[in-house]
Amino acid sequence: MKDNANYFLSLGIKTVLITLGKQGTYFATKNQSQHIEAYKVNAIDTTAAGDTFIGAFVSHLNKSQDNLADAIDFGNKASSLTVQKHGAQASIPLLEEVNQV
Repeated sequence: MKDNANYFLSLGIKTVLITLGKQGTYFATKNQSQHIEAYKVNAIDTTAAGDTFIGAFVSHLNKSQDNLADAIDFGNKASSLTVQKHGAQASIPLLEEVNQV
């Protein structure tokens, strides 16, 4: 993971995210890297998990540009709810649901 992230950083990419499913998310910037654990849940359908993660991550990052780890954790939290339901659109949680985790 680290080598892959460093490759993209060497190309001028400022932030690299590598989603790892049930293992969480790895991120790297020029100054830091970290693995953020996934929430442990009983996954029944992974449809829309990636879309939910990215949407939640970006919306949280938009509020707090300084803390990538918090934004990634928020994305992990949202996608952990998504995988516990069947379907795509119907499985995407509301903000209130994510905030209750």
